[in-house]
Amino acid sequence: MNGLAVAGAYGFVSVCITLFNKAVFAYYHFNFPLTLFVTQMSITLLALVVANKVRAIELPRLTSQLAFKIAPLAIAWWIYGVSGVIAMKYLNVPMFSALRRVTTLAVMVGEFLVFRKRHPIPNVLAVLMMVTAAGAAGLTDTTLNVRGVAWVMVCAFSTAAYLL
Repeated sequence: MNGLAVAGAYGFVSVCITLFNKAVFAYYHFNFPLTLFVTQMSITLLALVVANKVRAIELPRLTSQLAFKIAPLAIAWWIYGVSGVIAMKYLNVPMFSALRRVTTLAVMVGEFLVFRKRHPIPNVLAVLMMVTAAGAAGLTDTTLNVRGVAWVMVCAFSTAAYLL
């Protein structure tokens, strides 16, 4: 599969799972976000194992050395996943998506602090404008939930940690 197809598939699945999770919480009044997350991850793991068994993909053998190496990444990813599902319970989809824009700013700041990477000024200004617009949207949202905002911020910063 080429890179564009993979990116397109990822985007499609991401939008679908976001809308599915919101429907589960809003329309079916399901109040167990961790159960939803663990179920989705279990199904994903099962699909990966099956795909590996039929040789559609190749997964590396898990060793203690590999587990130790990827543990920080896995922990950040789990925090991202759990906090994202919990945030979705409290926020509407447009607000959740808008506030997730903070992730880009967090990655840029992290890249500067960790790698001393300097981004071009137009890029920094574009990201600041995007985050400011997300903040303005939050201020005008009459359904804004502070608990949801807190969880989406945990989600944004753990995503940045995962990406760094």
